[in-house]
Amino acid sequence: MIASTRTAPTTDMRPSGGSKPRPKTAHCALKAVLPTYTRPAPPSLPTPLCKGQRHTPQLPVCAPSPKSEFRKPIIVVSKHAIEMSIPRPKNGEDPQTPDRSRIQRLAKHTPGQTIFHADIDFDGLRPLIDIAYWSSFPDVRRDAAAAFCTLSKNAANLEVMAQAGALGAALSLIANTKATMDLAILRDATDTLAELVQLPSMQHKLLSAPTGISTVFSILRIADVRVKRAALKLVAHLLEVPDASAQLVAHGGFLTLLHFVQALTCRRDRQLKRTAASLLLRLATPEDNKAKIAEDDAIPQLCALFQDPYLEVDAGFRKALLDCILALSTERHAARRLLECRIVPALLFILTTARNLELSLVVLSVLEQFSADPRLALPLLQHDVIPTLVTVGFATDESNALYRPGMSKALSILLQLLKREEAHAVATDVGIVDRISQYKLFLAPERSVRDHSIGILVLLAKRMPLPKRPYNPQDREGSQACHLELIARGYLHCAFAILSRPTPGPKDAWREGDDEMIHAKVLLLQALSHLSESDNVRLLLCKPPVLEAILAIARHKLVLASCAKLLADLATKPDNVPKLLEPRLQLFLLKCIAPSCRDDDVRYEGARAFAALSLLEQAKEHLVATGVVSFLQRLAKHVRCEIPLLRSTALLAQATVERLKHDAAALRIQSVMRNWRAKHAAAGVKEAAATALQSPRRRRFQQLALRATRLVAAEHETQASIQHRFLAKSTSSYR
Repeated sequence: MIASTRTAPTTDMRPSGGSKPRPKTAHCALKAVLPTYTRPAPPSLPTPLCKGQRHTPQLPVCAPSPKSEFRKPIIVVSKHAIEMSIPRPKNGEDPQTPDRSRIQRLAKHTPGQTIFHADIDFDGLRPLIDIAYWSSFPDVRRDAAAAFCTLSKNAANLEVMAQAGALGAALSLIANTKATMDLAILRDATDTLAELVQLPSMQHKLLSAPTGISTVFSILRIADVRVKRAALKLVAHLLEVPDASAQLVAHGGFLTLLHFVQALTCRRDRQLKRTAASLLLRLATPEDNKAKIAEDDAIPQLCALFQDPYLEVDAGFRKALLDCILALSTERHAARRLLECRIVPALLFILTTARNLELSLVVLSVLEQFSADPRLALPLLQHDVIPTLVTVGFATDESNALYRPGMSKALSILLQLLKREEAHAVATDVGIVDRISQYKLFLAPERSVRDHSIGILVLLAKRMPLPKRPYNPQDREGSQACHLELIARGYLHCAFAILSRPTPGPKDAWREGDDEMIHAKVLLLQALSHLSESDNVRLLLCKPPVLEAILAIARHKLVLASCAKLLADLATKPDNVPKLLEPRLQLFLLKCIAPSCRDDDVRYEGARAFAALSLLEQAKEHLVATGVVSFLQRLAKHVRCEIPLLRSTALLAQATVERLKHDAAALRIQSVMRNWRAKHAAAGVKEAAATALQSPRRRRFQQLALRATRLVAAEHETQASIQHRFLAKSTSSYR
């Protein structure tokens, strides 16, 4: 047996002045002869992993293979694969292949598959759980947190850790570390939570835990960047639960996350800021959360973020915040609070300086949501948004082409703002009519652009409201300056182009887009009825496109009053009378005052039109030939009516009859003589059939005879012959 390595002195060391040295014994002599044994060095342990290497689970160290004595292969075991390289033989070494079975044992899975196996079982985790709960030593707790973090990187360990109670252990590690702020424990515990909440069961447990949500919010307030990333990952996994966003917002999660974003504005970590902003958007998207967010102090702080100069650098972060504001602006209370916090100037600045078209489109969408609320139209006008909208909406690229989505959004906002009279002057001054006429937007391929442009034209023409019927002639003299400015900017060019489009008749086949065309013409005729209030515009409006559109659209009841008013206004100009004597127009005006018409406004406008036409001598004979006098006589009976509109209609009809009294007397004589001849012809028939009145057959013959005599009288005694017979005398007797 080899002696111990402990060396002893070979001589007896005695104190000075003693006897001789002790002689060597046999044991000592044998020990001196044998070579000295040195204890071999202990095998080197694997280097402990640093914290940056704890993310990848390490496989256990295996004993070296006996076959690798001459040439050892280099084996690299990673999470998903095993790589092996064999060095070339040196100095004639005997090449040997590596042990393939050992590689398969290290891989723990079939080649070509990715299967993870748990590195620990339930019993092996219990000591770590107990340490996390009860240990008071910082080093032990730090090692336990590192062990949890390493084990959680393997997805196969998550189920085992969830069953063993790792969620509560991680929460306990975080809760007990708040006082000391041990970053190592906080980082590892937060990473463990972020991995555990991938499981749906852990998500529900964390949300239902008494301190679960508050612990998540406390992690968000830690300044360490690594903890922040893990906390955002944790919140993103929690939001996968359908009801999680409501719970987080109810506990103040939106405001907490907003403080988190505010702390990141000075950092250059763009990915972290964009992830936080996207989580804000996910919290603000549900409808139930918008009302809760509008009630707290989150909106003023959200608006303050847009005053940050770093927003100009990070366009993605700015777009994510704009998406969040767009989601909140769909709720009316939140939209009003956003305007109270003066978000509009910041949005206009972004709109004018943005180089990305998508960013401009998001800003226009936010303004569109604001303009949809009638109460917010005036605050938007006070911020002077119309010039910016016209500039951005009609911006062109190098090929002089418009950006269609942005232009459609801008037109939609302008259409909502022009519903207030305060916006008409500004919109006209910035040249909105000029742009519509220049690019012919009323004929654009997109229906939304056509509808918005036509709606803007109609609203601009309706700037001055119509006076109440019956009209006062003194109030309708002169022209409005706003109407003349619209005409000067090309308004009639747009109107005539819209009205000139063909309209399907009653018997024509219905095609796609006909209803849109008819609706556009109805709106334009209503707008032109407002423009006809100006005296100088009436000559410009009496054109074939307008008259043809009136005849094509007149069968629609919604526009009947506007068409009648437009013709009555045009008839006040003597130069327009020859065009208005067209038979179809006369028939339309005749239907306006016929007994079948039940609308008092339409009858008033028809009577006003005939009163204006009867002022010219060349139109009297034409009016009498159309048979208008009998209808006017019927309307003139209501002169003493107490209703102002009916009394005004009767006065206009009476004045027209007075101007046509010669023709009125002729028609009266005509009706009297026709009735007299019919009565005398029927008397002879009655005398001849007096004896057979009691026979049904004779009674039927009598009725037929009466009808025949009336037809004969009407055939021989025409209107022209009666007028020639009874009007050959002096007309003074009929006055």
